[in-house]
Amino acid sequence: MEAYDHSVLDQSAADIVDTAKRTGSEVHGPIPLPTRIERYTVLSGPHVDKKARQQFEIRTHKRLIDIVQSTAKTIEALNKLSLPAGVDIKIKVIPVTVIEAGPCRVLQLRTVDRDGYEAVQMGFLDKPRRLAARSDRGHVAKLDSRRSKRRAAAGVELAEKPDCEPQRFIREFRGSTEGFELGQEIKVDAFAEVASVDITGTSKGRGTAGVMKRHNYSGQRATHGVKKVHRHCGSIGNSAYPSRVIKGRRMAGRYGGQKNTVRNIKLVKVDAENNLLLVRGAIPGPNGGYVTISETNKL
Repeated sequence: MEAYDHSVLDQSAADIVDTAKRTGSEVHGPIPLPTRIERYTVLSGPHVDKKARQQFEIRTHKRLIDIVQSTAKTIEALNKLSLPAGVDIKIKVIPVTVIEAGPCRVLQLRTVDRDGYEAVQMGFLDKPRRLAARSDRGHVAKLDSRRSKRRAAAGVELAEKPDCEPQRFIREFRGSTEGFELGQEIKVDAFAEVASVDITGTSKGRGTAGVMKRHNYSGQRATHGVKKVHRHCGSIGNSAYPSRVIKGRRMAGRYGGQKNTVRNIKLVKVDAENNLLLVRGAIPGPNGGYVTISETNKL
């Protein structure tokens, strides 16, 4: 919200905060934003030869109020709230992506003694046992196989299993295994105190694409001097020297379908009841794709 008079603006912001809190909403703010200063210079008289000028300055004061988890009563009360003339309220819509982030199962705990590194292996989304391969079933539960019987007879200790359903999406996260147990269920409330996350996924595969789509080339001229090569990349190298195409030249080829990571994405909301995460902006991959989410290490 903004206004020319800072005292009127502060009073209006206080009224909005009180109304939102009274109707059961959580409010962050008001946060003072930088004041916009606009300066104007005008002639002090109408005469054509008059050189005197006057300067005027207009200051626009701004405040930011973030209303979290607003209720129907909050919206109704704010619509009925009358603010002084000159106070402009701007509502900012934040684009978000909704991610189903759990529950996940801890399938394995990698240790330095056995595997040479520490990591936590997690799985997401149960797979019906009738559709799972035998290796997938044996990864999460002990099978009565001849191999396991031979190893037990030889005195080899069998690895512990989480004893759960086979998982569709399995990934490992490097780091300490302290605080994790085999078969533990990890829910979305693990991100309750996290402000930003890193998200890794597979981008949409677009097949073979030209340079204009793949590398954002401008293309050739569309008027004179070009014939049937409007979307081509043009020359790719010199003639006499170096007589070859320089390595790394951007050309047409396979576009998309690669592992991509977007870092430091703001976490807007954590819905623990429905196991949903709301993050600001877009993430790699199509709708329904699988991604890995971790707390960011870049702020």
